[in-house]
Amino acid sequence: MKKKLSVIISVICIIVSLGSISGTLYYAKNHNTSSMMQQAEGTPPSMPNQGENSQNNESNQQDSSQNNKSSND
Repeated sequence: MKKKLSVIISVICIIVSLGSISGTLYYAKNHNTSSMMQQAEGTPPSMPNQGENSQNNESNQQDSSQNNKSSND
């Protein structure tokens, strides 16, 4: 009797697990499709200003090279 009850409980748990997995996959598939379509209709995100980034990188490189020269002296 106990073995039969444990088998029934195990089968019910497996069925519930498979049902929740399939429900999650169904929801994710439909939600992802609608969100991708909304993004396609909107404007793309703006690119960062390249001029500011290159100026900051150049000044950082100059500062580090000056620090290296003063350390070597």
